[in-house]
Amino acid sequence: MIKKHFFIFILLLFFFKSSAYSLDESNDFSLSYDLSYDTDRDGNTHITQKGHLTNLTDQKYISYLDLEFTSPDIKNISAYDDFGSLSPAIVREGTKTLVHISFNKPPLGIGKKISFSLSYDNALIAQKKATGWEIVIPKEDIAPQVIAYNITIQIPKSFGEINYISPKPQKGLFWTKSELNNQGIKIKTIIPKTVSPTETMLFNPSSSQVLPMLIFTILFAITVTLTIRFILSRKFQHG
Repeated sequence: MIKKHFFIFILLLFFFKSSAYSLDESNDFSLSYDLSYDTDRDGNTHITQKGHLTNLTDQKYISYLDLEFTSPDIKNISAYDDFGSLSPAIVREGTKTLVHISFNKPPLGIGKKISFSLSYDNALIAQKKATGWEIVIPKEDIAPQVIAYNITIQIPKSFGEINYISPKPQKGLFWTKSELNNQGIKIKTIIPKTVSPTETMLFNPSSSQVLPMLIFTILFAITVTLTIRFILSRKFQHG
């Protein structure tokens, strides 16, 4: 069973006098996210999440992100913002992975923006099944301050043909916030059955096999015809 994999952003906001606020309690910031899930032939998925944060007030700012992944298999975590690389603090607690990221320079002042990126690997997004592959991206609880939330998925051709997808995207394997409609994503593929060399010879003979068979058939027909004519000629002679 694929373990549920999602992350919850806990963005702590501060007055300059260090009064703490939760993002869910404030409309002083807006966020947009672009997430890409790139799965390789072996089923390992590399996730890249790009975020853009805008400060809508001159009284508060966000200095860091706390992220919670409900999967212990989050690996190769790296992050950076507009001013350089970041050093995530990672704590694993049972089936959870906690990641703390501090911005190099928080966006101070109204209209100030900062972009950041987080990337990591997860081997549980895609799972091999009897007839194909299954890709599951669980539902995310998107805060009201998130004005855009886009997901792009890339899977290799070796996964076969997609025979189930929910919710259905309007374009390729790309979903917007409205298309997700507070749902997770599930994709199922089916790998066409490969024909063995023996089956190929039996049901789709090559030209090198057809020619001898044709010659044998012609010779057999000639032999039968001559035999019949010989028998008939002898019969007439004795009659």
